[in-house]
This record gives sequence, C-alpha cells and structure tokens, in this order.
Amino acid sequence: MAKERNKPESGERDGKTGRIVSRLLLVILIFAVLFFMYSLSVSLRFYEVVITVYYCLLGAGIIALFVLYRGVPTKATDPADLPDEWDQNMKESYLEDEKKRRAAAKIIAMFVFPLVLVVFVDLVDLYFGDVIKRLFPFIWK
Repeated sequence: MAKERNKPESGERDGKTGRIVSRLLLVILIFAVLFFMYSLSVSLRFYEVVITVYYCLLGAGIIALFVLYRGVPTKATDPADLPDEWDQNMKESYLEDEKKRRAAAKIIAMFVFPLVLVVFVDLVDLYFGDVIKRLFPFIWK
C-alpha cells in the first residue's frame, strides 16, 4: 500500500515555499532600495560616494561569505566526518558553530546578491551606456 503524502490544500503553502518566497521578496526589496539610492545619487551628483560605498560593501560581503563558509559553500558537515580524536562536546560545539556561521552567511548573502546586481547595472551603464542610449532613446533621455 502506498504511503499518502500530506499535501497542502490549494490555498495553503508549505513552510519551505513560504520561506523561499519571503526571502526572495526581501532580496527584491533590498535591491529596490539600493538601486533607488544609486539612481538618486546619479541624479543628485553624489554618485562617487555611493558607488564607492557599494563597492566596499560588496568586497567586504564577499570576503565575509568566504570566511563564514570556510571556503566554497558545501553541504553541512556530517558528524561522522569529524575527527575521531574529538570528544562528543567538541563535535557538538563545532556543529553548533557551523550552524551559526551558515545562518550569518545567509543573511549576508541577502545583501550581497542585490549589491552584485546594482554594481552590474553600474558597470553596464559605465561601459555600454552610450550604446544603450542610442539604441533605446525612449528609456534614457
């Protein structure tokens, strides 16, 4: 006999989908705020200050992610993969520390990704802005 899976009803979301949607909306909101400040700085002539701050924050965020993930992000450490010389308290301490680092990295990543997009838009405008303005004169005036 096949097991019945608990499927949410059509009007309900399961917890994981709701978290993903809320994080995506938060990232979009952060992007909107950062891009608004970037656009405002371009129009009010304090662009250099804002973009310098964005580049510094982006660099610091990438370094922080690299440090918190201890290199390239992979799966969480399996307790069986930890050294046998470690006692149970050391293993639990390490796994708890890893959980905290991953949680902090997720928060930082929610700011780094929108910053990457804003910097990308800035670089495209910097290098290809004239071409884009000639091709699409109705977008920029």
